[in-house]
Amino acid sequence: MTITIISDNELTDCPFDIVIRQLKPLALYKIEMTLFNYYNINAPMTLDCDIPWKSYGYYYSDHQGSISVNQTICQEGSYQGQSNMGLFFNSRPQELKKVNKLGVWRTSHYIVILRY
Repeated sequence: MTITIISDNELTDCPFDIVIRQLKPLALYKIEMTLFNYYNINAPMTLDCDIPWKSYGYYYSDHQGSISVNQTICQEGSYQGQSNMGLFFNSRPQELKKVNKLGVWRTSHYIVILRY
């Protein structure tokens, strides 16, 4: 199995796609995304920047055993349907822990987990 992140740059909130290849053809897979040190302009300012944001979706691999998160229809999960960057834009904080110290914003990064 290979996981490739396709992006024109390394900024987390710029368009990117996650492509997973060498899967069993026409099989259902759960893909989870976790964002760490993520800043969201819509989040409360009191939300601790160390809180991970998560999303997930169920996708069927195609006849070649591939899934493109941007192009493959999400069957259910944090969103449904076909959506560019659907996992990213539908992530939610895992808890509402408030900041109890001065927040230090770091560069965001993400982890993709494939479960089958």
